[in-house]
Amino acid sequence: MDRKTAGYVLRIILAAILFVFMLWNLETIGAFALQLFNLLFPVILGLCVAFVLHPLVDAVERPLKKLSKLLKGRGGSLCRAASIVISLAIVVGVVTLLAFIVLPEVTATIRGFVNNIPYYIGQVRSWAEKLPAVWAFIESLNIDFTQLQINWQQIALTVTDFLKNSAGNMLSGVLGATATLFGVMVDVLFGFIIALYVLAQKEQIGRFCTRFVKAFLPEKAGNYLFYVARVADEAFTNFVSGQLIEALIIAALCYIGMTIFGFPYALTIATVVGFTALIPVFGAWIGAIFGALLILTVSPMKALLFLVFLVVLQQLEGNLIYPRVVGKTMGLPGLLVMLAVLTGGSAFGVPGMLFSVPLCSVVYTLLKEAMAEQLKKKAFKAPHKV
Repeated sequence: MDRKTAGYVLRIILAAILFVFMLWNLETIGAFALQLFNLLFPVILGLCVAFVLHPLVDAVERPLKKLSKLLKGRGGSLCRAASIVISLAIVVGVVTLLAFIVLPEVTATIRGFVNNIPYYIGQVRSWAEKLPAVWAFIESLNIDFTQLQINWQQIALTVTDFLKNSAGNMLSGVLGATATLFGVMVDVLFGFIIALYVLAQKEQIGRFCTRFVKAFLPEKAGNYLFYVARVADEAFTNFVSGQLIEALIIAALCYIGMTIFGFPYALTIATVVGFTALIPVFGAWIGAIFGALLILTVSPMKALLFLVFLVVLQQLEGNLIYPRVVGKTMGLPGLLVMLAVLTGGSAFGVPGMLFSVPLCSVVYTLLKEAMAEQLKKKAFKAPHKV
């Protein structure tokens, strides 16, 4: 056995040993990975925020550089700092505007629903009277719905007794929840600080990473890593831009359609539908359920018609408008998009839904190119396009 073959066999044996060790200690490795993720959460959050804000910062910075020709020396850093501040102000402004649009309507709806409980009870009674079996069951309960009132004093006494009996457990629970919330807030704060540093010094960080890869990796492996990074950057950028455009389109169409057909809460529901549309596949339906529940407090028939309207709007937007405006930016089949969203959502919740699609796009692109390379080496032509 020559030296090259011996090295190849040794690598296979070491890989097999490592694989068996990982399978044998899978639970320990999973716990360690989770602990490492919690430790690095501020860094990961900061990198994600910096990546999402990166296109906006560049878009704001370009016109600022044109206006700063008189500045010398620190002109570039001043433009970068101003672009970061303006971008953060835009994001905070949009989130604040959404909160001011949605929260008052939701609060008013809940208040109106509570005030109209006697009316809803009367409606249920009138419907039940039309169904003899249901009405007979309700009468057997011997409940006078017309005199049904909420005894808030008794509820307050019950809550007070409960608090007295469970004060110790509740205090420890509140302290634990407060500590957890404080820890999350600290992580988020450090994440935003890291994002600001990354945005301010992204060129220096990029040059350092490039030099690091070239210094410690073989040329072939380094070039492939750079290629994977470019594919990932393109996939995530296309995903973010595509989802933002889709959200704006569906929010505008939803508002126009609801205004035309006379549905209530048009601006609030359109805003929520557009915001939840950032989640692929299922996001718009989350907004649809919210809108239907909101309209249900006004008219059950209008809530049903709203769902029909949104189904038609989803078909129109998904099959005609989105492919033409955004294009097939992700290059993923619809089945893979749905599987990615389901898998990511089951594993990591809403963040998993958001990041699973671009990650799946990266893997899909690399897999297609690896398959094409292997087919080329074997001089075999695929019978159909993959």
